[in-house]
Amino acid sequence: NNSSEVSPDDVIHNELQNNESPGKGNVSNKIIKEMEFLKKFVEENPEDTAKVKQYAELLASAHNPQKAVELYKTILAKDSKRIDILLGITFAYYSMSAFDKAEEYTNYVLFIDENNHEANYNLGAIAESKGNIKKAIEIWEKVIQKFPDTPVANYAANSIKKLTDAN
Repeated sequence: NNSSEVSPDDVIHNELQNNESPGKGNVSNKIIKEMEFLKKFVEENPEDTAKVKQYAELLASAHNPQKAVELYKTILAKDSKRIDILLGITFAYYSMSAFDKAEEYTNYVLFIDENNHEANYNLGAIAESKGNIKKAIEIWEKVIQKFPDTPVANYAANSIKKLTDAN
């Protein structure tokens, strides 16, 4: 992957100044306080799946995807077909470079909803990350055929273009 590193567009990384790399020293007090609040709230109210999800998302973007997966799984224990949670787990595993696990959860999302745009696209991203460029392009071409004139088709077309331009 020759693309330059870009910080994710999330609450943690938007707090950083001058494109500095995130680290313990520069995560703002606001974020630290929010994480402390959510941690305490979730410990006291583990049944509040909205807050558990919010805390898991914050952890995932704060470079603690393993803890995020643990929290997401507490929600799945209550409802194993929550696609939003399954996609969150997929993202966390992907960020840990656990591509087989990311693929496993992506396939489960597609088992529940074969037309889920994000999961269809993600399969290509996982294939690319595993080094299977040909498979990634095939998957993204199917995404373009299956969902023409949608944002996911545009993402797939841009991803194919990046891969073919790079090679």
